[in-house]
Amino acid sequence: ENVEIKPVNNIFSEREMEIVFFTIKGYSAVEIAKKINRSKRTIERHKENMINKTDLENFIAVSYYVLSNKFLTIEEMDNFLTFEDLIKSKNP
Repeated sequence: ENVEIKPVNNIFSEREMEIVFFTIKGYSAVEIAKKINRSKRTIERHKENMINKTDLENFIAVSYYVLSNKFLTIEEMDNFLTFEDLIKSKNP
């Protein structure tokens, strides 16, 4: 019997994905906040919301979830300095 494996839909907002993007690139919450003109607390809240949405233990697990489901790829992480550039490349 063939089992169909369906792709997981991305449940994260564009802002949340931007936070994952910069986190994987090694930016701290303070640095991400400065880059996207938000407070550190806002960044932390987004991370908490993402942990709750996925029912995972921590944000490292969320980052792994994003990569393993190919919501972001290592190639995209390597090829784009900003999340905005990545979005523009997907929606020319």
